[in-house]
Amino acid sequence: MNQLESVLVESPQQQGLPFLFWSTKLVQYYIEQEYEISYNSRQVRNILHSMGMTCQKPRPQHVKANKKAQEEFKKNFQKELHLIVKMDSRSSLWTKASSQ
Repeated sequence: MNQLESVLVESPQQQGLPFLFWSTKLVQYYIEQEYEISYNSRQVRNILHSMGMTCQKPRPQHVKANKKAQEEFKKNFQKELHLIVKMDSRSSLWTKASSQ
């Protein structure tokens, strides 16, 4: 179990597999090839969970997203955020008045 955990901390590419991240099926395949033990996918998830690992689902990315514009926005937003953080938190601020 400790050997498997030390392997899973690294990327699959470091183990000679052409994948970026570990999936349940990939771990299942690795266990079968390396240890000659066959587990079903539910058992593999239980093993991974017992090691303290969690399954994360990647956030979807829009196909037409402009990566350059996103990076520019992030760069400019960090500058603006820095200015806002420097402001006194007791300063007045504008909000829309509730209509009653």
